[in-house]
Amino acid sequence: MINPIDRLLKIYNKIIPKDARIGLIANQCSFSFLYKKYLYELLPVHKIFLLEHGFFSELQDQVPLKNIEFYHHFKEIEWISLYGNNFESLKPSIDSLIDIDILIVDIQDVGSRYYTFLTSVYYVLETIINHNLELKIILLDRPNPLIRNYHKRRIEGTPLEKQYESFVGITGILHQHGLTPSELITYYWAHLIQKKKNISKIYFIPFFKNIPLQKLYPEKIVIYDNPEFDSNFNFFEIYPSPNMPSLKTAKIYTGQCLLEGTNLSEGRGTTKPFEIFGAPYIDFNLQTMISDLPIWNSLGVIFRKIRFVPVHHKFQYQECNGWQLHIINEKKYHSLLTTLIFLKTLKEKCKDFDWYKGIYEFKNDFLAIEYLLGDKKLISFLETNHLTIDDIYKYITLKEKEWLLNIKKFYLYN
Repeated sequence: MINPIDRLLKIYNKIIPKDARIGLIANQCSFSFLYKKYLYELLPVHKIFLLEHGFFSELQDQVPLKNIEFYHHFKEIEWISLYGNNFESLKPSIDSLIDIDILIVDIQDVGSRYYTFLTSVYYVLETIINHNLELKIILLDRPNPLIRNYHKRRIEGTPLEKQYESFVGITGILHQHGLTPSELITYYWAHLIQKKKNISKIYFIPFFKNIPLQKLYPEKIVIYDNPEFDSNFNFFEIYPSPNMPSLKTAKIYTGQCLLEGTNLSEGRGTTKPFEIFGAPYIDFNLQTMISDLPIWNSLGVIFRKIRFVPVHHKFQYQECNGWQLHIINEKKYHSLLTTLIFLKTLKEKCKDFDWYKGIYEFKNDFLAIEYLLGDKKLISFLETNHLTIDDIYKYITLKEKEWLLNIKKFYLYN
């Protein structure tokens, strides 16, 4: 199973000076099955910037990564948390970046803007540009699990409005963005340097076969026709975070992550997070009514009535009634629209259902559901009867078409 780490190692001596100080942004996905080691064990890494959940995805969502003493057992490396107990902890200090020459980014994303790993990279790039640091940034690209055909990108949603920007969404990004990690980072970089002088350079190593290292700036990005997958490359061999255990989880996550903004369990503490969801206050009649809605056929899904007990997070050790979401037609399935319709229906039919009111990712200027939706029109759809399902479908479709036109110039593969 060859991956971008193995390609980097083949040309390492050609592109990285012998005495270079190397920083790494990665987690447990940064592992070579060829060499049976993590990247930080194969290169002389000086610093590792730790993302939400920790290097080994050992921590649950929104759990501060304050104790880094554990990591010191692995190597004489400086470990730096990018997820502490306040909003300021999400951004790296200038001191943590000023003494490195090379920054390697190796992240498995899942294709949705809420997934926080690439937001952390955005904050690192912002610091580099704001302080005019000179670094060689090497991106080890990985597939977007929601894309099977790079000639036709799968996307969903609307661009996030600036007032709702947070750790779960950067301004302008769609709910399901349709880009690989390197492509989205390239998008971020281009927008960050619009009004700033920059002396750092970005390079990328693709996950497709037989494509060499490429410099992204200032030269024009090279677009590859008909790139070939490595048939042995399984990008979910290692789960990227504790509640993202499978490819199916990634497929439903764009819609089902909205449940974090409600008083429903999103299935954390079960074997099928985001697929399984519900609450103790859901009764059998409501389960049946939701499951029997005819609209689910047109969206290619089935809501199967279930009962479950989550072992942590919301309603820990409490018996919950709810559903498991099953995709029966992927061509029809639109995860965001499906969950929007589900939430609107539940809000109308269940007096105990409500939005989550607490602090969410260190912010509380808006409700969590508003940060996640990031669009006044989508919020209005859930809160009022001013917009029909057909209205919101047409609106989302229009924004998706605009996004596809906007991102074409950032494609690294075509």
